[in-house]
Amino acid sequence: MTIQIIEPVEELLILQELDIPGTVKDDFGFSSIFGLVSDVNWKRLRNVLAYLLMLDAGLRVGEVVALRYTDAYNGGHPCRTLTLRGPISLKGSSREVPVSARLSRALERYTTDPLLIADWPLTQKMITNKPQGRPLTTRTIERIITAAAEKAIGRPVHPHVLRHTFATKLMRKTDIRTVQDLLGHKHISSTQIYTHPSMSDKRQAIDSLNTNPSDPSPSPSA
Repeated sequence: MTIQIIEPVEELLILQELDIPGTVKDDFGFSSIFGLVSDVNWKRLRNVLAYLLMLDAGLRVGEVVALRYTDAYNGGHPCRTLTLRGPISLKGSSREVPVSARLSRALERYTTDPLLIADWPLTQKMITNKPQGRPLTTRTIERIITAAAEKAIGRPVHPHVLRHTFATKLMRKTDIRTVQDLLGHKHISSTQIYTHPSMSDKRQAIDSLNTNPSDPSPSPSA
């Protein structure tokens, strides 16, 4: 089974398509100008955050739209760990996911007034149509990500591909049990699909066949 993922350069291109255009970028590829943002730019910060919740934390799109501010912020400031409560998780079991540096920065940009956010109702959803507005639907998130990918890399990308990308990268760095826990899989068999080679893995294997002619020839006994 081949898992569809996006490559690092594609990740960045999609992120920049979602983000505020025409501005200086920081080390993460984010727009470095976001204070006092307009409604349009606020939505762009929201879209980047939704994107990275799937790409850098492996959330399902349904989990993204169910997140409350209190799941990701403490006193109006980003938490070091996302809390996926049972009602949020597709499988109904709670899990915790450490926040990457890039995702933490996206969370910081989304809260231009931490004190105000700290006073919002505990039930306030995070990914909404406007501050303290209605939660976006999974279909809306799908349209946002698909449209940005088509513009940035010339092909649509379903939100679940972002979760696949997260899991595939993790599998190259850690053990399958850790990946299982971070993804919230009840059964290890669900995680084992990420032990199969991706198209990127296959491409790298083929590219490795193109040896440099200047390299020493292998010995006959090799």
